Amino acid sequence: GLFSPDGSCLLCSTSETSNSVHIFRLEGQESDQFSYYSGTDGTNDMDFEAPSLSPSARPTSTPTTIALSDTSSISVGESIYDSRWYPAMNMQDPATNCFITTSKDHPIHLWDVSSGSMRCSYSGYDHMDELESAICVSFNLSGSRIYAGSNRMIRCFDVSQPGRNYTSIPTCRTRRSVDGQRGLISCLSFNPDMSGTFAAGSYSCSVS
Repeated sequence: GLFSPDGSCLLCSTSETSNSVHIFRLEGQESDQFSYYSGTDGTNDMDFEAPSLSPSARPTSTPTTIALSDTSSISVGESIYDSRWYPAMNMQDPATNCFITTSKDHPIHLWDVSSGSMRCSYSGYDHMDELESAICVSFNLSGSRIYAGSNRMIRCFDVSQPGRNYTSIPTCRTRRSVDGQRGLISCLSFNPDMSGTFAAGSYSCSVS
């Protein structure tokens, strides 16, 4: 699952059963106000370095249960490949309450959290002018662009221009080329320094 940037919601997908995404609200909690495990001295176990492997040397911890409420479920239609929250999502600002999904034989869809309706779609096409579904998706840090990875290709969409308007960034010239990044682009991650630099991983076991 993916926590929303403001910590108010959890986004989960169920591709193997209903091909749906579920949005859960964290009742009365913010992500920076709770800890899953708290030590007896009030510290978080993540900061604790055990001095030995002896069970008696480890601190006692108590799990904290967070209440979730299933706010809405959205049927995507096919197997879900990836999903991402809008980076400026804030439950107090309805315009930002959205996320994107990519799934088999579908374009990238932008969904409204409150209504569960589709706001718009972003479509990429291959050299045969056939729809090519993205394997992974990511917003840039400002949320103005959507980057989508597919076979030897990354496509960049302007969020304000739905449809098939995009910039193509080939990662490898041809299928037989030994230069560049081959295979399906399976993940994208942006450097938080706001420089626009991002890393791309592929099923060919390479990162660029």
